[in-house]
Amino acid sequence: MNIIMISAEATPFSKTGGLADVVGGLSLEIAAKGNDVRIIVPAYTISAQYIKKVKKLTSVKTFLAGIYVEGDIYSIEHPHNKNITVYFVANDNFFDRDSMYMENGKDYDDNIHRFTFFSKCSIELIQYLYEYENYKSEIVHLHDWHVALVAFYIKEYYKSMVPFDKIKVIFSIHNIAFQGIFNSKYFNIFGISWDYFNQNMFEFYGNICLLKSAIICSDHVTTVSKNYAKEVQTAQFGFGLENILKNISDKKKFTGVLNGVHGDDWRPDEDKYLGENTYTYKTVAKKQSIKNNICEELGFDKSFIKNKALVSMIARFDIQKGIDLIDEMFFELSTIEDALFIFLFTKAGDADIIANKLLNRAKRTKNIKVIFKFDERLSHLLTASSDVFLMPSRFEPCGLNQMYSMIYGTVPIVYEVGGLRDTVIPYKGEKSLEKANGFTFKEYSGDIFIQTIEEALSIYHDKPIWNKIIENGMVSNFSMSKTADEYIKIYKNI
Repeated sequence: MNIIMISAEATPFSKTGGLADVVGGLSLEIAAKGNDVRIIVPAYTISAQYIKKVKKLTSVKTFLAGIYVEGDIYSIEHPHNKNITVYFVANDNFFDRDSMYMENGKDYDDNIHRFTFFSKCSIELIQYLYEYENYKSEIVHLHDWHVALVAFYIKEYYKSMVPFDKIKVIFSIHNIAFQGIFNSKYFNIFGISWDYFNQNMFEFYGNICLLKSAIICSDHVTTVSKNYAKEVQTAQFGFGLENILKNISDKKKFTGVLNGVHGDDWRPDEDKYLGENTYTYKTVAKKQSIKNNICEELGFDKSFIKNKALVSMIARFDIQKGIDLIDEMFFELSTIEDALFIFLFTKAGDADIIANKLLNRAKRTKNIKVIFKFDERLSHLLTASSDVFLMPSRFEPCGLNQMYSMIYGTVPIVYEVGGLRDTVIPYKGEKSLEKANGFTFKEYSGDIFIQTIEEALSIYHDKPIWNKIIENGMVSNFSMSKTADEYIKIYKNI
């Protein structure tokens, strides 16, 4: 099959989080199964290394807010699979910036212009490939709100035009909390009739909702775990789109496909960040050396860390990720004598009151470090060195960090929701030990959160049980190959 992936980010070219990992890994796995896969992404500043010596493929012009705006298209062979072609949409005014979506914790004011431009250029590129390279797209697979407009243009606006009349569109919701909602005053930039601003397409409580339009237009919609697919059809988790999702689910057009991990990126036996300390389950004792090194690097006293469990959390600094529980129970965490805590957060604004409060409180403790920065190296080292990984998300479509932690022999503690429920099997005594790979809590409260941490730490000192939980996690199959197989079935079905 001929498949085009379109996303605002994809590893290794650009990344702010799990979206990039999934799009990058899924593309490689689907191509490895004999399909022609092509990827379209913006040419951000951080992507410049991939196109600096590449000749321009073509230029495209698109109508945006009453004027024509030009973009350049560059193409390269994928560095990890020469059979995959990657296209970069370049426009320095939109994409040559220090960050991809925001600065100082605030979204760029022109994000709707930036991603409308990207979406319309993607449409122009699909047309160009058909006319000049005889490339006939069969499946266009879209990821998240940034590229939602592509679904509208293919399945509605240009639906009777070649080559769009033959294309099937898959739209994947990675997090329904991010919907691409903008003031209706921006509707003119789409270059379409106001007739489309209605309850059956873009209108959402008086605003534009890009995600809604893609759900309505696409041939099939997916989200990133089976449990989350059920949750988003409820008022608690659907963010106002639950009825639309329930409707397409009833029509068999909505599927939960559990994300996976692409083996090249997260493997403790080959992780470049671990140096000489790469390990497998049989040599998992090497974690201790990594633990000692990271604790020393981050300023813990050597004598203080002995016999203590290292508990880490790596997350976007967002209420979704359970930040309120950390804030509420910070004192209780500081009094847990047999554990060290390291929190690595990203995307906190300089003026964030809770962020500054946590930083100041951490300075007054012996056992807690709070760090705000995006650091791929530190993420890998913390995942490898920790004994316990915290993921108390209020909601979690799929989650990848809990999978990474288990692969690295780090035991997760999660709130039993979304993809966390699909992947973490809780330890509940001896009868559960055969399959248990972590700890979960069902009630979202600070007291239950602390209680679950203390339960896990009590088991940590019972090494036969703890080592079995580690083993169960490390041998779990979270392969992206399984995810790719499920998507290929959906492609074929439509």
